[in-house]
Amino acid sequence: MQSNPPAVEEEEPAQASAAKETNTEPNPSTIEESEPAPTATEATTEPTPLNAVESDASSTSKETTTELGKIAKQIIPHILNLYNSCPSATDFDAIYAPNATFEDPLMQAHGVAQIKSAFYAMPKVFLDSSVLKYTVKEEQTAPKSGEICVDNLQQYKLLQLGPVGYFITMQSLIKLKVEGGKVVRHEDLWGGYRLWNRHTVRVPLVGRMAETVRRGSMLLTHVLMGFGKDHKTLDKPRDASVRLMVS
Repeated sequence: MQSNPPAVEEEEPAQASAAKETNTEPNPSTIEESEPAPTATEATTEPTPLNAVESDASSTSKETTTELGKIAKQIIPHILNLYNSCPSATDFDAIYAPNATFEDPLMQAHGVAQIKSAFYAMPKVFLDSSVLKYTVKEEQTAPKSGEICVDNLQQYKLLQLGPVGYFITMQSLIKLKVEGGKVVRHEDLWGGYRLWNRHTVRVPLVGRMAETVRRGSMLLTHVLMGFGKDHKTLDKPRDASVRLMVS
């Protein structure tokens, strides 16, 4: 009786086994992308309380070489005073041309007197208002003319119950059209969304109605605030409330 010879296991070639054991994971260094460095025309700053403004010296190269950049450095501190609910007559004189306009989703102001009423009314509506963070960009179209855009993170205090303060935070895009060194048009786009008017909506009648509502709201505010009368605003102390954010 003959027995079958034992099966012989064939060894895989060394090259094949080495190929299986080869690590096929990509090198992280080949896929990792570095974050883009900020451009010279963009400056992000964390504003200090009230009228003090911090600037990023590393991102002001264009600001110091263009006239619009210099104008932006002059008027931005005054813009921050408006949005921090501590405006003064000096701020409006430094920012606006006599025939300037201001528009946001609630109001449409014509002339500096109405713009004053709009911003002096903010402390009457909110317990507090402050700029948390902002980014400035400029686009010069002519000497001392162009557009300044401020990407603004704004916080409003709605209510105070004991030690607890109720706040709402909102992103907005502030667009300032500058001519001859002064702002002639100021738009505040909440959330970056364009304003409704006869030119931006599909149904012109709806746009006209939105414009009429904003004009009516502005005229009522103008009357209540004394037709552009300058109001004294006090320096705001640091708010030590327990913060409850409303989303």
